[in-house]
Amino acid sequence: MPHTVDSDTGPFATVPEWILFGELSDRAVRLFAVLQRHDGEQGAFPSRKRLATILACSLDSVDRAVKELEQQNIVIRHSRFNESGGRRSNLYELRLGLAAPMRPPNRTHTVDNESNGKKSIFNNFNNIIKSKVIRNGFNNARRK
Repeated sequence: MPHTVDSDTGPFATVPEWILFGELSDRAVRLFAVLQRHDGEQGAFPSRKRLATILACSLDSVDRAVKELEQQNIVIRHSRFNESGGRRSNLYELRLGLAAPMRPPNRTHTVDNESNGKKSIFNNFNNIIKSKVIRNGFNNARRK
């Protein structure tokens, strides 16, 4: 189900913090949000050309961002074909709710770090997410 809310500013997509603060490129995070906005009862299936137009980038850049999302098991891409065997746009399966929800730590908090003195907790946030994702079996989970 897409997570949409009607507002005075128009429709928008929500991005889970484990994606927002993970190790994805900015374009991959934006692509996730765009795919989420396109997600409906039958899934998300915008064409590569449409995604490139929305993201203001090349088809190759879209492909790299999709590959990033696939490598993190956030999106599964399924090829689609018409009745005569011709290619159609891909179906993108979004894998939501597979990691424990976390609130990012306050950027002003610091912890002692033996290697380089005090270090922002926010700098360690990616490692925290990775450990939680691995503990929760994110890589083996399946969206049903």
